Amino acid sequence: MISARQKTRQTRIVCTLGRLHGPSQPEMATAFFDAGMNVARLNMSHCDKDYAKEAEVLNWVHELGLPDRGPRLATLGDLQGPKIRLGFVAKEHATLPTGESIVLRRATHSDDEAVLPIAPPLADHVFEGLARALAEGRGPISMTLGDGDAILSVDSIQGEEAVARVVEGGPVRSRMGFTARGVAMDIETFTDKDRQDLKFLMEHNVTYVGVSFVKSAEDLRRIRCYIRDTLGISRHVPLIAKIETADAVYNIQSILEKSEGVMVARGDLGLHIDIEEVPEVQKRIVELGRMTAKPVIIATQMLESMTRNPEPTRAEVTDVFNAIVDGCDAVMLSGETSYGDHPLKAIGVMERIAFRAELWRDSQRTEAQARQLLDGLYERFPDFASHEMNRLNDEIALAVHKLADGVGAKAIATITTTGASTRRVARFRSRVPIIAAGEDVDIMRQLILTHGTHPLVMENDEGTPFEERVQQLSKRLQSLGLIRSGDIVILSGGQTPWPKGSTNLLKVLLVD
Repeated sequence: MISARQKTRQTRIVCTLGRLHGPSQPEMATAFFDAGMNVARLNMSHCDKDYAKEAEVLNWVHELGLPDRGPRLATLGDLQGPKIRLGFVAKEHATLPTGESIVLRRATHSDDEAVLPIAPPLADHVFEGLARALAEGRGPISMTLGDGDAILSVDSIQGEEAVARVVEGGPVRSRMGFTARGVAMDIETFTDKDRQDLKFLMEHNVTYVGVSFVKSAEDLRRIRCYIRDTLGISRHVPLIAKIETADAVYNIQSILEKSEGVMVARGDLGLHIDIEEVPEVQKRIVELGRMTAKPVIIATQMLESMTRNPEPTRAEVTDVFNAIVDGCDAVMLSGETSYGDHPLKAIGVMERIAFRAELWRDSQRTEAQARQLLDGLYERFPDFASHEMNRLNDEIALAVHKLADGVGAKAIATITTTGASTRRVARFRSRVPIIAAGEDVDIMRQLILTHGTHPLVMENDEGTPFEERVQQLSKRLQSLGLIRSGDIVILSGGQTPWPKGSTNLLKVLLVD
């Protein structure tokens, strides 16, 4: 059942599952859900070899909320991509001392704290890239471990090893990612591990697939072809493109057009572009996501200090607040919930910030802003704007939003087949919660990631007249306690004959 909190909070909360907190994965996930989690993220970089934990979570999620209301949680299977990582270090969380020399070695593990292993096969690309950069006179090479936990300076390569100096000391751990700034590496974006992980995720009907280190829309096309041609899956699989490279920022408009959403992965992004550019890029992507009605997740270090501390820093609270005021669909917790000491507190803090940020955003909003959003869409995406049907759909969505706010409606109800009409209305960040009513459970589950949307599965009866379906929906909402007599509900949808995914209906319901 949906909690009172989840009825009113509009911003979605994505939580990464990892270390077990509690007696079992389902019981831990239940606690996370009760605390406010909307999307359960599985980081395939750290998945079990037999996928036991991941399978347990995915099987549990698919039962939650059915059949009384519809899906209550979505899942995000986050592919590792060509992330370059250390192997297994000699001592976990040992501190590299500033000023000391260390060795980088092609190896899966190390027994010496002064030697950091870089695991094959990506190690070959790393050493080739470093050697090429040094030979071209671009050394020493700056190498960042993690999200800035430690910084090394690579001065030379000697056979299977590279010699580095610790510029800024810090802790290291096994499987820690790292970035060599400015070093070009010819690495396959869609790795063998990704293929294996993707096959598992498809078999267990994951809601969204996160694609790491996307550089262009072509990376997404290749994965879709693999799903269709190699895995033999005909259904459309929603892809979340992770924006974490300079190329992805440059190609953001085409990536948005070919994906079902994006994640601003600020950790790696801040290693590939100048760190002072990250806030500007984040704001621009959130705006473009709203224009195109594609969900945007803001991720990395949102409440990082809560990995160990019971309270966040004031700067972290401000960061989350501003991301929500900007209009993102979701905020994500990574280490805070995957291996942190206070996962439930972190979720609770995120929820409290979201409530307050949404109140502030609503108090500052003007009618002109919604109009400006559509005008910006038509200016930035002229090919989209050239289609008359697109503009008609958008104008109806804008009218639904304005009318719901203007008359103080209890809810907006969208009867939807593809979810498109719901997302078009949600882009305006209405004060009014959106009930998405549809027959396809998978589509309804996908809409959980969309700002302010609460899915409701309806019976599949193609022969039922549209007006009768509207009355069925009204009675269903009343029986669930979501509306009551005297409430106003603004309804939108597509009434046949009309193209699938389009909207041609706006209706005002006064509940009996």
